[in-house]
Amino acid sequence: MSDLSSATTRARDLDRSQTCTLLDAAYSVGQLGVDEYEARTATAMHAATIGDLSSLTADDVDRIGQLIADAPRMVGLPSGRIDRVGIHASDTEPRVTVYVKEGDAYKGWVTATLRGEIRGVQAA
Repeated sequence: MSDLSSATTRARDLDRSQTCTLLDAAYSVGQLGVDEYEARTATAMHAATIGDLSSLTADDVDRIGQLIADAPRMVGLPSGRIDRVGIHASDTEPRVTVYVKEGDAYKGWVTATLRGEIRGVQAA
């Protein structure tokens, strides 16, 4: 979400989209039930402020968001961008992998559990 920390800052479309991506990831690994997922996603799509969005991800969903935000730095490319986020559903330990690019080149990935435990970092 936006780097602006004020809960009253007006939310951008990008902020709403990032929140929905976090909710998608949480739903895909069973952190949210279908009813809660649908309600939170609908609310995110119409949120007016950063505070409205933050309240939707104030629980474990934020761990995924932090991993996504930290991934470029973790692979040694603070200016890199997120290429894609993969969710690996598993009965034993669901994982999230964040793939990082710089320019058009793939540069690395970070994999972590939903509890935030890093399972692997690869810098290309």
